[in-house]
Amino acid sequence: MSFPRFRAGRRFNIPVVYEIRAFWEDAAVDHGTYAEGSLKYRIVRLMETRACRRAAHVVVICDGLLRDLGRKRGIPSDKISIVRNGNSNLEEFYGVQKG
Repeated sequence: MSFPRFRAGRRFNIPVVYEIRAFWEDAAVDHGTYAEGSLKYRIVRLMETRACRRAAHVVVICDGLLRDLGRKRGIPSDKISIVRNGNSNLEEFYGVQKG
């Protein structure tokens, strides 16, 4: 997870930004590593939530992760930003028309 970065942040007095592309515990369930709601699942979820609370800021890639952090884990919305994992509007991205 990210706990070494928190030690480094504390040691050098720098803020830590925590980035999430998927929740570790849900990815493990998807891969069949352990079951949702199992002891391992709950421990990893707790660790990830704790990392988000300790971070100066949290960056996620989609609205679903943002909602989960806010509604289910109590992370303040002003502490979370979305940096989307792609852009389907090529004109906006490249500044040119398709053609």
